[in-house]
Amino acid sequence: MIALEMIFYGLNKAVILGVLHAVDLGGSMTIHMFGAYFGLTATFFFKSRRAITESWEQSKGNYNS
Repeated sequence: MIALEMIFYGLNKAVILGVLHAVDLGGSMTIHMFGAYFGLTATFFFKSRRAITESWEQSKGNYNS
């Protein structure tokens, strides 16, 4: 997982700074954008299939959660 994070962070930084020519002085835009996209992708691929088909709906959010 760490190797994938390093590769995709480098790719993300190259796209932001090289292709889009965005100015990121502190590096906060690259790290937060990477965290958002990598987190969503990891959640999609590592989610439990049982949680999707759960009949009791214990994994869902509610007003108290």
